[in-house]
Amino acid sequence: MDWKETLGSLLSQQDTAAKQTEEQMAAPEPERPQLTLFFEKRRGKPSTIITGYDSLPEERHAEARELASRLKQRLACGGSERDGEILLQGDVRQKVREILKSNGYKVKN
Repeated sequence: MDWKETLGSLLSQQDTAAKQTEEQMAAPEPERPQLTLFFEKRRGKPSTIITGYDSLPEERHAEARELASRLKQRLACGGSERDGEILLQGDVRQKVREILKSNGYKVKN
């Protein structure tokens, strides 16, 4: 194999990699649901409630569980996820709003 063939094969590999990168960038990101954030006292204790996943198909509930887990770790608080509703212990609305907006979610009060 001479140097021209080697150069040609390298350039074709580079073009293929560039096309794959362009296709990945052009693929639309899945649309994030609009989440509603509010404060409520449950059993006399302050709670931050996030809703919006409950109206989505069951497949999206895994996303809600993952989001709840990340929020609990980041905010160092307890909480749970049931039927698409995320409950966090304490009044952490402001911090949650900032985290959600930085991750591309639309947040409504």
